[in-house]
Amino acid sequence: MTFIEYLAKKYNFDHKKERELHKKEVEQNGWISDVMMVTEFINSACSVAGISYDVLMSRDRTQEISDWRHIMMYLAHKHFPDLSFKTISQLHGRKCHSTSFHGIDKIEEYISINDKKTMQQIKLLEPLLTNETEPSTTAQNEVIAQAKERQTDNSTFQNNSILTD
Repeated sequence: MTFIEYLAKKYNFDHKKERELHKKEVEQNGWISDVMMVTEFINSACSVAGISYDVLMSRDRTQEISDWRHIMMYLAHKHFPDLSFKTISQLHGRKCHSTSFHGIDKIEEYISINDKKTMQQIKLLEPLLTNETEPSTTAQNEVIAQAKERQTDNSTFQNNSILTD
């Protein structure tokens, strides 16, 4: 059994049903509001996470960017279960429904082992979808500290590469 077949079985995925659901989504007006809400969530989440929207939508496969992307897919699936996997993938700049499968499965795996970093990131972004007030400042401060650390690492790398050229 391939990984995609495993995920399809896990989520009771049926290609025919998925296509029908996607067609219904396009035909229904409610789908448009869900898509708009997810799009607004992605924009807000990018600013909270400290990454640009363009980088999130790019083909960047660094772990940090893909983890944020997967968390956003997981939260979109959790809060908008009527959206198809294909739609969720497309909203995150991807082409195929299997990308959503993989991202959601990966985050669920991290949650099952109680991964501290993933739990902090979810805690930071989930209030954006649940109409709560601001995300928790503790989680936000930790993410800001991580972003500053990355910037320091990147500038050190750039300075070293300039010296070697």
